[in-house]
Amino acid sequence: TYSVKRPMVVIVPVNGNDLNVTKVKEELDKVFRPVAVEWKVDHDDSNFTYQADSLDVTGSGFFSQYTPGMKKLNNAFLDHIKDKYDPSVLYLFVLESSDDKNATGDMPRSMQFGYLFEKTARKGGDKAIYRTIAHELSHGIFHLNHTFDSQYQITRSSTDNLMDYTGGTALVKHQWDAIHDPGLVIGM
Repeated sequence: TYSVKRPMVVIVPVNGNDLNVTKVKEELDKVFRPVAVEWKVDHDDSNFTYQADSLDVTGSGFFSQYTPGMKKLNNAFLDHIKDKYDPSVLYLFVLESSDDKNATGDMPRSMQFGYLFEKTARKGGDKAIYRTIAHELSHGIFHLNHTFDSQYQITRSSTDNLMDYTGGTALVKHQWDAIHDPGLVIGM
């Protein structure tokens, strides 16, 4: 058995791109409640605006990190909220798109800030948006890798796992263990 984890994520609308936090929590709990994770989801109401409509991304591989565009966005947001920043909270920016027109989201492993690209994610319907959020948060807070990363030797898009590039939301036992004891990820 696992003790229940209750991580907090704040949805940060950027330039009017927004999500229903009640629905985000409901969908995250569908995926993670069987693994003893109950999400707290809040909404940033600070009316954050940002000059760029898209963001540069690198993907969420083993050596993923914040790109220069991500760092600039993160810093602009931190300057905007000033003393309301909480280092224990995950922040998910809802943007229109990324420079990679196929990217639906990005969150470097073991990082606090994640990015959802609503225009691309919405192509798969609302279910795809919430699944993308769960997938990206799993990189960030739980340090989960893709199922097709070299250590697993699984063909990309061949499983119903949350960490594959299909519409699946399944998690397996070693991922449950990692969720409850993510280990240390050292940034480059």
